[in-house]
Amino acid sequence: MTRKVVEPGEWVKSAESLQRAGYDFFDQLGARVLGDGKRELWLIVSNSTTGERVGISTRTSEPLPTLSHLWSGALWCEREADALADFVLPRRSEKKWPGFADPSGRTRFTPVGLPGGK
Repeated sequence: MTRKVVEPGEWVKSAESLQRAGYDFFDQLGARVLGDGKRELWLIVSNSTTGERVGISTRTSEPLPTLSHLWSGALWCEREADALADFVLPRRSEKKWPGFADPSGRTRFTPVGLPGGK
């Protein structure tokens, strides 16, 4: 899969050119919050005839125009991305695991609500 980085002002124009080129199957649209107050947004679409997948991505702190006029599935993903834009999840490596690893290699922990659990 190829992914091209575009300027925020070229977001819709780039998506329209993908649809005109035969990328008619909407795969995903997502976003993540970056450390500098910006968001990275990406779109992945496929050509339903050839199966080829391509994507575009951009970084911005401003809202982008909708792509729902091109792919109806984009609207739901755009709403989810907007709803989660300020909900920053810690990286897994930054979270302390609540349990311990036993010699068998299995990880055991006490579930919340049971004696010894937090």
